[in-house]
Amino acid sequence: MKTPVVFIIFNRPDTTKIVFEKIRDYKPEELFVIADGPRTDRLNETELCKQARDVINVDWDCNVTFFYSEMNLGCQKRISSGLDLVFNKVERAIILEDDCVPHLDFFAYCEELLEWYADDTRIMAVSGDNFQNADFNIPHSYYFSLYNHVWGWATWRRAWKHFDVDMNLWPAIKKEGLLKDILDNKFEEYYWENIFEKTYQKQVDSWAYAWTFACWIQNGLTILPKRNLVSNIGFGENATHTKGSDQLTGNLPVYAIEKPFLHPNFIIRNKNSDSYTSENIFGMKQQKESLSSIGLKKIPLYERILKGEKSIFNSLISAGQEKLALYGAGRMGRFILKHAADFNIKIQYLIDSNPNLHDQLISGAKVISLNEVRNNDIETIVVTIEGDHDKEIIKKLYKDHPEVNIISWKELI
Repeated sequence: MKTPVVFIIFNRPDTTKIVFEKIRDYKPEELFVIADGPRTDRLNETELCKQARDVINVDWDCNVTFFYSEMNLGCQKRISSGLDLVFNKVERAIILEDDCVPHLDFFAYCEELLEWYADDTRIMAVSGDNFQNADFNIPHSYYFSLYNHVWGWATWRRAWKHFDVDMNLWPAIKKEGLLKDILDNKFEEYYWENIFEKTYQKQVDSWAYAWTFACWIQNGLTILPKRNLVSNIGFGENATHTKGSDQLTGNLPVYAIEKPFLHPNFIIRNKNSDSYTSENIFGMKQQKESLSSIGLKKIPLYERILKGEKSIFNSLISAGQEKLALYGAGRMGRFILKHAADFNIKIQYLIDSNPNLHDQLISGAKVISLNEVRNNDIETIVVTIEGDHDKEIIKKLYKDHPEVNIISWKELI
């Protein structure tokens, strides 16, 4: 029996038609179609959503279930709730979105691995994506990764049951600093802490980040193919998330599976491939280059922040700063806040423009708006913005709060 297929569509009839032809070639015996409703503020979207739904014309022996929403739920809620309904009905499924075009071998690949690892709880998902460089080579047909790419993938009910769209376990994971037990370095920790925090706060409309979080806190791995099996053709202005172009991940060629299909005799994460993904796909290489460009490139930046006579914390101690606040709740701000207590430095406030964070406590500091600075007798603000736009922020702070000492973190190392 063929594996059930889930097809997620929205407002792109052109790409929907291309992907549906691949599903038709496979001819699953069970098909689930998930579709969100049109957004009321988007011109012609009602008609585009209708055209995308009209593409679904099943002309083979197949049980079809439509999970259509007439109102717009948003990407996160529609896809996650749709998959909840799917896995209430079936034990396993192959999942494709309307811009992810698979090689026909993708379906056989998923079938084989869904059966092979059906009861192995170490494996959370099977993906058809391979974003490695052209020199990538392994002796087997697939490898194990931390990263659960979702441009053509498959999973089981046993794995999806761990998915929580609200990420209710995130505050505890963050408080205990447990990302360090999952990821390989500080750059990755602060990148993903930022991503998960924004997803938890509903600042990012993404089900995929919540799924990554669910997999990671189960210490789960994803299977990725030796060669790429799915091509994302959806980059462009009409895309929901992939609006630009991406030479590393978009419109990649797809390949047939090499025969014979070879299973590895072990289940060990391929750290080299994950390092490449982290550096190039998630931008860690660029982050490191950007942060380390502020002098002393051979010494990791975060080590210089923590250690040595010119660390940020020793600079603050020497200056005798009191009634301290940090501006910016991003990675650098949270990093400084997290380690300040190690140097007996009390940071009372964290200033941020995001109203969803206001009045929360982060590492003991209350998050306030810029308008509340005068009300709290703040004497010094350390601006923790990492990019070049910190200059404009500092200029504005000088203008609006001449009574406050304004310092950039870059001046302190």
